Amino acid sequence: MKKEKQNILILDGGHKKTLAIVRSLGRIGDYHLDVTAYHKRSICFFSKYTNGKIILTNPKLDAVKYKQEILSTLRDKEYLTIIPSDYLSFQLCAEIKQEIEKCTHIRIANAELLINASNKQWVHKVAQSLNIPVPYSSFLGSAEDIELLSGKTVEVLKSAEESGDSFLKYPETISEAKSLASAYFNEHPGKVLIAQERVVGDGYGFFAYYRDGVCMNHFIHHRIREYPPSGGYSVAAEGYYDDDMEMLGKKILDHLKWDGVAMVEFKKDRRKDKYLLLEINAKFWGSLDLAVANGVDFPLIWAKDAEGQPLPKSGRYSTKKYQWILNGELFHIFAKPSSVGRVFTDMFSSHKDISWRDIKPNMFQLANIPMHYYKKWFR
Repeated sequence: MKKEKQNILILDGGHKKTLAIVRSLGRIGDYHLDVTAYHKRSICFFSKYTNGKIILTNPKLDAVKYKQEILSTLRDKEYLTIIPSDYLSFQLCAEIKQEIEKCTHIRIANAELLINASNKQWVHKVAQSLNIPVPYSSFLGSAEDIELLSGKTVEVLKSAEESGDSFLKYPETISEAKSLASAYFNEHPGKVLIAQERVVGDGYGFFAYYRDGVCMNHFIHHRIREYPPSGGYSVAAEGYYDDDMEMLGKKILDHLKWDGVAMVEFKKDRRKDKYLLLEINAKFWGSLDLAVANGVDFPLIWAKDAEGQPLPKSGRYSTKKYQWILNGELFHIFAKPSSVGRVFTDMFSSHKDISWRDIKPNMFQLANIPMHYYKKWFR
């Protein structure tokens, strides 16, 4: 007798990391996947593994209505679990966690902890209290605060919160830093900016799945290339092992008694030969495909947790490279043509996000490349 598929509700269908969740669970074939998005032209709606397509209100426009629509969707149909993907949906689901748990399973930190853990200033202080190394940083409440940093080099300016503005600049002078900060504070009054030393070295991430404060599984990745090349999201990465980083990642998440998924982001300072903690991503991360391809399937772990099944324990995983081609490596090559040789060499030994079994989302990415450059050059 054929086993009846269980329903899973997946949020944020417009993101490539959500596509990683859909493809992971879809390939298994045990689940009926309903995916939500804010408009019909969302990447996950093109996947053959998406069974139901649900349009919800964009929470940036009306968070209250968005939460009401989530609860209404959960009450209309029996779901095994709900899986948010992006930070804002994680935050809003945390705010209605008790109501969601009356309908289905969700593994997520409480709202206060999730918001705090997404604030770089708060994380910085917690890390220092645990003797976890962090970059030299100053926290600014206005553009004028930069003038208080006499004798200090402001090499990086970035937003302190997971606010969605993605502010990251590399000023060359104090005057330029003040100008950039003024523009930021004019647009985001009341926010905090971080003035930070620029850490010379590669980026690393400690990915983990926690259940009631206990790390059930983890994965470490090493960034090979980013877009923009000066610092951005991963376009090529590889699995990695390092006992020191594992210890540091677990140390802060254990201290927070974490629940659910998280990524602790580090850079390894080449000059000091040590890992510096940058931030915690209290959500699924953009390089989720890499962990899945190398044997640590976080979406499946989430689903098995919802089913009450034993979870796979941390163990040996493969360390193969992964490349995000159309919305990653291609952009990187255009921005840094000298890397073209390394990009093509890696293609012979890497996993890739182009799936011939589920090609429509990749065709959607290809069709949207002109829009990417239109926004970059003309807006």
